[in-house]
Amino acid sequence: MKDKSQVTITLHAHLPYVRSLNDNLAQEDWYYEALAESYFPLVRMLLGLDKQNIPFRLTLALSPMLAEMMRDELLTKRFIAFLDRHIELGEKELLRLGDSSPFYQTAHDTYENYIHVKSELISVYDSKVINIFLALENTGKVEVITTPASHAFLPLFENKHSFLNSSFATAEKTHFQAFKKYSKGVWLPSCGYFTNLEHYIKTNILNAKYFFVSPRSFALSPCKITNGCYAPIKTESGLYAFALDSALINLVTSSLDGYPGDDDYKEFYRDIGYDLPLEYIGEYLHNSNLRGFTGYKYYSVSGKRDDKKPYDYKKAEAKVISHANHFLSVLREKNEKISPLLTVLPLFNLAFDAELFGHWWREGIMWLEKIIKDISTSSDITLLTPTDYIEMNTISEKATLASASTECGSYVYPYLDGKNNNALKLTYEAIDKLEDLVARYKTGKFPIMERYIVQAVKEVLLLTSSDWMRIIHNDVSPRYANERIKRHLDTVYRVSDMMSTSKGDTTWLIDAEDTYPLFVGMDYRTFSSEKAKKHINII
Repeated sequence: MKDKSQVTITLHAHLPYVRSLNDNLAQEDWYYEALAESYFPLVRMLLGLDKQNIPFRLTLALSPMLAEMMRDELLTKRFIAFLDRHIELGEKELLRLGDSSPFYQTAHDTYENYIHVKSELISVYDSKVINIFLALENTGKVEVITTPASHAFLPLFENKHSFLNSSFATAEKTHFQAFKKYSKGVWLPSCGYFTNLEHYIKTNILNAKYFFVSPRSFALSPCKITNGCYAPIKTESGLYAFALDSALINLVTSSLDGYPGDDDYKEFYRDIGYDLPLEYIGEYLHNSNLRGFTGYKYYSVSGKRDDKKPYDYKKAEAKVISHANHFLSVLREKNEKISPLLTVLPLFNLAFDAELFGHWWREGIMWLEKIIKDISTSSDITLLTPTDYIEMNTISEKATLASASTECGSYVYPYLDGKNNNALKLTYEAIDKLEDLVARYKTGKFPIMERYIVQAVKEVLLLTSSDWMRIIHNDVSPRYANERIKRHLDTVYRVSDMMSTSKGDTTWLIDAEDTYPLFVGMDYRTFSSEKAKKHINII
């Protein structure tokens, strides 16, 4: 009997923290679209597998900022209104198209999904979005882990010890508030790692056992790693590092020849929000004068041609089966080739953005479902979580990892590319200023002043989100990203000025707290380098 291929699948879910008090923020639609098109359908599929008693193990990395949006009652209320608009648009579209239209079934499927999501949210999940992931973890088949609080690209902050401690400590607290248990693992955004980063995790994430890194961190290690990326190593801190399998992941995610770009899959960018007259579609867009996505997409990818073909669900379904079979065959072939070269059974670590499934790749949820079902009945592949692997295996090989990330190009690209360098410089200055404030008021003798400092810490965490640098780099809503950077910087400096003059502004503070009501109960004193001194020599 052949030894089984061992596979971990991690879905990492994150979105920038987008919230407005006056409901004029178009960027909130990023969140609502991800909920309706990815998170709810994805959880629906996985819970369905659980009800069918299909065995599987999966890891879900949920960023603290996304978890906070999911717990926000105001955003949930607006999400329901978002669903109502899209349901009304669907009814209008079905009447316009008529059941003889080649687009009718596609429109009907989209319409039905919006109805299901609203029904599930209200009737099943008690109008609490976070409950969808709680239900998933309660199956015992999915392990939910955390990320740094702000989902920052951490190599940019290697020398900002206070920020690193606060980022992980706040993540720990937020995860516990959401799931009533501590995270056993940590997803590092873009697998951005620098040497000794794990000590910050160990110090602040109480039950942490593992984290993920780029295969480059293994390949460039100064140590000889016997089994390469196909087995975790134990770091000096006692945490285990799991390296991703880039080749297998690229079969799915490659922008050149990944599965989602197949001609028969649904085209993401061709949406009736851009095709139909504004007088017809305007009332369903965030701004009736600007084009935008509605979720109603009727065409297939059809290559790079302008005359796209109508989407055909049956053709797409056939491609899903083909691509799932291809993926598993490549996995099996790779296992056969490398197994004789290793001292242990190989472990293949796969990770994908959760939003890829359903949102960017309409058929992705169907593909993942087939992968899981096929593995569940196979005799040569098994799904497990990193925790499962640790508990079943003795991991004795120790190594020092190299600084690396999964980003293409240079180590910190695209977070530093010439267009966003000044934003990082200003962020460093804000972190240094905040560190001084915390050091002055950490005694706990100034409760009124401490509210201001807590707000400043929240603003720095929001400021360091990896999203703003990436948005500026990609030139997608760069104005909004720059506005957010400026707002968070202004708040930190205003708090600093008020602390220096002992002149507070309670009205302003309440408004700031109401605008970004996340990380309730955070301990601002974690914004300190003192914790890290146990493990790291700070110069």
